[in-house]
Amino acid sequence: TAHKRDAALQLLHACERELVDVRSLAAARQIADRTRADVLRLQGGADDRPYLLKTLCRLAHLLRHAGWSMLASDLLESAASDGLVDPYVLSELAQCQLRRGDATAAALTLDRARESGMLTDAICTSLIAAHGRAGDVVSAERIYHRALSDGLATEFLFTAMIGVYGKSGHPSKAREVFERAGQEGQ
Repeated sequence: TAHKRDAALQLLHACERELVDVRSLAAARQIADRTRADVLRLQGGADDRPYLLKTLCRLAHLLRHAGWSMLASDLLESAASDGLVDPYVLSELAQCQLRRGDATAAALTLDRARESGMLTDAICTSLIAAHGRAGDVVSAERIYHRALSDGLATEFLFTAMIGVYGKSGHPSKAREVFERAGQEGQ
């Protein structure tokens, strides 16, 4: 309902304001735990499940951007272990894992998404870009080719791979991906 949505947004705005001045993990965890509990009280019913998942993702996003990626990961892992999981939760979880420098955990999240039928181009794109930033073109290519075989030929996927090749000094490979994107209608 609109009332619950507005209340959830108010909770997130309050959390965001509080996180601005936080300097300790304990204080950030307290804010995150309190906000999570408030959100669960507000949107914890079965009818509110889709809204709850989006609100938890937004909370994790706020934590990640405030510099608390581990707390964001913990929040989403906890949600997933409680059965509160969808493609957006897994995508945000992979983002958090990448932000904290744990590409291995993000790759496991990618596998988890694939195995559960919740794979999205967002997870693949994030991993491709992260490997590109790290200079690991081979890993980026592996994810790219697997995503294509999974039917995830999107403009975002192609753009990420073009970026990897462009930054790593492989303009001819970037051109090949660009041409493939055109053939795929992207």
